[in-house]
Amino acid sequence: MEDVIFLQVLAIPENETRTVQLLVTPENEGGFGFKLIGFDSESADKNETYTVHVTGKISMQDSGKLTDSALDIQDIRERCPKEMLASEVYEMQARRGILLGPSYHWIDAIWKGDNEALCRMKSPEILKGADGYQLHPGLIDSCFGLLVTATNSDDDETYIPFRIKQFRFYRRAESSELWAYARVQENSEESRLSGDIQLFDENGQIIAEIIGLEGRKAGREAVLRGLRKNFSDWLYEVRWVEAGSREQGAGDREQGKWLIFSDRCGIGERLAERLEEQGEECLLVFSDTIDTKDAHSYTRLFAENPGNFRGIVYLADVEDIHLTRDDSQSSIVDLQSLLYLLQSMITAGWSQPPRLWLVTRGAVAKMEALHLEGLCQTPLWGLGRVVSLEHPEFRCTCTDVEPSATPEQNAQALFEELQISDQENQVVLRQGIRYVARLARAVLQETNGNLQFDENASYLITGGLGGLGLRIAEWMAERGAQYLVLTGRSGASKSEAQAAVKRLEASCTKVMVVKADVSLRDDVVRMFEEIKAAMPPLKGIIHAAGVLDDGMLRQQTYERFQRVIAPKADGAWHLHTLTLDMPLDFFVCFSSMTSLFGATAQGNYAAANAFMDGLAHYRRSIGLPGLSINWGPWAEAGMAATLTKRDQQRIAEQGLTSILPEQGLELLGELLKQEIAQVGVIPVNWHKFIQHFFKGVKLPFFEAFISPETQETVSESKLLRQLEAAEMAERRDLLIAHIRSLAAKVLDLNDPERIGLRQRLFDLGIDSLMAVDLKNRLEADLGHALRSTLVFDYPMVEAIADHLIEDVLSAMFSDSAEPSEKKEQEADTLKSELEDISEAEAEAMLLREIEKMEIN
Repeated sequence: MEDVIFLQVLAIPENETRTVQLLVTPENEGGFGFKLIGFDSESADKNETYTVHVTGKISMQDSGKLTDSALDIQDIRERCPKEMLASEVYEMQARRGILLGPSYHWIDAIWKGDNEALCRMKSPEILKGADGYQLHPGLIDSCFGLLVTATNSDDDETYIPFRIKQFRFYRRAESSELWAYARVQENSEESRLSGDIQLFDENGQIIAEIIGLEGRKAGREAVLRGLRKNFSDWLYEVRWVEAGSREQGAGDREQGKWLIFSDRCGIGERLAERLEEQGEECLLVFSDTIDTKDAHSYTRLFAENPGNFRGIVYLADVEDIHLTRDDSQSSIVDLQSLLYLLQSMITAGWSQPPRLWLVTRGAVAKMEALHLEGLCQTPLWGLGRVVSLEHPEFRCTCTDVEPSATPEQNAQALFEELQISDQENQVVLRQGIRYVARLARAVLQETNGNLQFDENASYLITGGLGGLGLRIAEWMAERGAQYLVLTGRSGASKSEAQAAVKRLEASCTKVMVVKADVSLRDDVVRMFEEIKAAMPPLKGIIHAAGVLDDGMLRQQTYERFQRVIAPKADGAWHLHTLTLDMPLDFFVCFSSMTSLFGATAQGNYAAANAFMDGLAHYRRSIGLPGLSINWGPWAEAGMAATLTKRDQQRIAEQGLTSILPEQGLELLGELLKQEIAQVGVIPVNWHKFIQHFFKGVKLPFFEAFISPETQETVSESKLLRQLEAAEMAERRDLLIAHIRSLAAKVLDLNDPERIGLRQRLFDLGIDSLMAVDLKNRLEADLGHALRSTLVFDYPMVEAIADHLIEDVLSAMFSDSAEPSEKKEQEADTLKSELEDISEAEAEAMLLREIEKMEIN
């Protein structure tokens, strides 16, 4: 084959098909031209819309005249000293979002040199008996991948084939073991890759060669551009699957001590009775026996009851789980007690941290049609997901029991659940059956026609005067909305908002601007009165108001929690109760992916959004429209528009791609036509996301998106090899240099030497998110779980290094010994410096707030 050009990637959505055709036409020179074309799924039968994916020429020549090349494996091995195992290669590809099935795993080992690489390939076991191929597609793809490996590129982007000058095929492979040799051409550029590849059998005889293969850099967005018409790989939902019998998952029933924060209906008391019958010791705490408004009450509780608890069970303390339209200021369960409990647990210093269960009653609609009776408790689930991220040592498990069952029945079900030792951390117990949460792709129903709004109706956008709210308003006006109500706490005070309102009015859209705080019921009542007096009937609401006040759980205050929860949760509840008698077409809550996945330093935000998710389910269960969209980060509008370059880079490193406003609004239009209560819209590279947040932690919730490459234990890190090979006296210096380097990356500093060994990292600008980032990087390099509060407890490079040497490396390397007298003296000095920090200074370090930003 000659002059092969790859014009367009053929991207096929999951569970869909594409019709392709290969057209071969004779040419004057005796050869043939070919085209590979693909049809859109809807138009294949009509033969109208198609895309040309590949073009080229085919000719037949005498293979004996073309080459007599043979491979000198030993000579190449001497030039390529660096060996890579297959697991490393596929891990590197997975980081780029390339997840290959088993039939594509041909690479056994690679030896790299200077712009060249040698690869030993073996036919995968799964292909035994598949003898119909001249060259299996997985073998060809592995040859392409070898050329990329030879570049020494560590970029998150990859190269996709663009052109091949010649692809020569000589003979079939007669053995399952092959050798491939790739050489990168010297004229390769940063954005382009050119090179040649030769494939040989085990005797060194050539099988095929690719001359002049040119690849071009492309990110995930470019590769998946063909999918963007339906955004199918962005859409997610939670499904509840039956987990099987309890006996199959039951763990040992060792005796221990339990701490139970009891509810008012008696489940906690009956649970304690069941545990005590088995010889367990239980400490029951009621809301009237502890001052839930005083954080020190929980610290004293642990001080008065020393020792480790086997488990802590926190039951949502609500007497009546049902909400009515008269519950104006108490739409959610009080989170103050739980926040103070968590903070006391974090600082308790247990040798063996207890497992934490957060128990709700009727806070999960296992199926969309079911009534969500315990709506007020839903924020506990959002907060629980954040606990799992920030403090995996507590193995926080959210459990929802039957709302209609008796306290005795629920206590028995909960007692049985406590004995199960699996990794499930989201559980629903219904009528003796255990259901567990799984993230899955959401599939939208086919709809016809473009979305149009009623020109004789009014539409309300809360947070409508911020960047995102204004984009939504202009988008709605383009689709027929003639009457828009935009509300925000400060009104149209900014020039951007004023200019946008003028543009809308110039397009013949009537805009009512209302200065109101939707978290205040009186403000919402007044707003609806103004709408009723001056505008047509209200037919739709988009609730996009909210604020951020990020901080790790240990540094949060209840006031900061309330500041974030009020506009989202209380605001949504006021909008709900005050429009119950209005025939709305839609009621949309702009939620966040944080309530689905959790997010470090966003416990309050996740809790607030979880309530809105629950409200959408609740509304639909009572016959009202409701939709909660768990958005990923938006670009150019909302929070993402105010982020620093470093914060945007951090989002990208987590595997998340920002949603462009035009993409998000296109999806919003499609979702408004769907009959669903909740959907996640999240562009994510799953391998990078899971490696960043859950490396070393098996979370069944994400099992559908965990690839074999993600689960495999990658070969030992370079840092560990260096530490193991070094003398004990050198290990500390190696570790300090590495920590400095990581801290510099987190801080975006070019020179790690600028970081003093005993300089407080928080004084250099590290915030709580950066501290977690630094801990995660160290954890990945050491292959060992580290305490979540590492940087808070040891806020200096030297302190971190000494802690790791004494408490981590000592258990990993058999030749580690007790610190020398000199090291002990240095440790004592450092400890003294840490203890000399005043409480106010420590508070300033640990409670450094990320800039508070209003999201509209």
